[in-house]
Parts: sequence; C-alpha cells; structure tokens
Amino acid sequence: MISGGVEFITPSFISGWLLLSSLKPIKEIKLVYGKHLISLSQVNIYRNDICKLFNISFCTGFKLIFPPQLPPLFSNDYPRIIAYDESLESEYDVRLIRDPGSTPRKLELILNNEDMYGLDGNVDGIFNQSFIVGWVGKEYLKSDLIIWLQSNGLEPIKFNCNIIRSDLSTINTRSDFGFKIDINRLPKCWSNKYIWLSFDRDGFFEIPKTTNLKLP
Repeated sequence: MISGGVEFITPSFISGWLLLSSLKPIKEIKLVYGKHLISLSQVNIYRNDICKLFNISFCTGFKLIFPPQLPPLFSNDYPRIIAYDESLESEYDVRLIRDPGSTPRKLELILNNEDMYGLDGNVDGIFNQSFIVGWVGKEYLKSDLIIWLQSNGLEPIKFNCNIIRSDLSTINTRSDFGFKIDINRLPKCWSNKYIWLSFDRDGFFEIPKTTNLKLP
C-alpha cells in the first residue's frame, strides 16, 4: 500500500508525493497510455511538510513532465500513473488525493486536447491584499490566453492574461501572459472566499499554487 498521491494534474505536468505505508521510499513513477510510456521520473523532491508529517527524512515528491510531442494514442487504451518501490518489482496505481476516481478522465481530457496540452502556469499569490498575481503560458504559443477565477458556489469569472512579465522569456513563452487581478473590482459576493484559478471554465485543471488562497 502507498500513502499520498497526485496533488496537481495540469496540462504540462503531474505532481504530488508518495511513500509506502510502511514508511519506506517510492523510487520511480511513470505515466503510461496503453503500451506507450508518456513520462518517467524519480521520486526525488524533498518535501519538508511530508517529512514532518510522517517523521521521515527521504524524498517523497515527484513531478512528471509531459513531453513536447505525444505518440499516437488510441481510443481503446487508457492512461495510468504507476509507482515502483526501490526494488522496481512491486507496482502501485497512483491517483489524485482529492477525487481519485476522476484521475483517468482528467488525464484523457488533457492528452486528447491539443489546445490544452502543454499549458503551464503558477499563481504567485495575493499581494498587498489587493491583487492576485501569476502567469500562464505555453511554449511558442502565439494566441491569447484566458484563465478562470473559481470558488465553490460562485460562477467562474474569466480574465485575460496580458500583463508583461520579463521573467517569462526564460521559459520560451510570450512575456505578456502574466495576470494581475484587482480584488477590489470583484463582486462583493467573493469577499472572504477561498479561491483558485484554472485553465478551464469547469475548474478541472487548477493553475498550481503553493498555498491556499482566501480573499480579504
């Protein structure tokens, strides 16, 4: 048995943390679609929060990065995320920590959507209690991008990503895919709500963040 799982499925990577229930390391993780290997990674990211939680001192974090191009995918196949212990003999199915049953469907939605596949981004946080700041992008993408502000029970709000960020040039995306959302211009019903941002209107694909976000 394993503890942990996938925290984020984004259009460009899968990330999370894993260890055996016996408090021993997981060595390797991969994404396959039928017989095709899509991505392979070592479990080699040190997660201080997980180490404190389980009183351990080894790496538990992983990041599976999607390749620029996919092999041909067939409709009768399905995606799986598989982890291996240090012997590479025992394998374990890995799913989302939240809503594990949705894992195959979310993977299929990304891997079979050319427009969605490869999108990347990050929510930097809430600054001065006034702005939600971050960026999205896709390597060599030329068309404009939009994102969606989400909160449970509220209708999503669409925002264009058109703020210039000079740091984006290092990841081969346009420099004007940043966003800066003015919290003071949001409807009052959003006050004191926990929020997230997503690549899609339905909120299936959250833009990664490092902490929970609550509006003032």
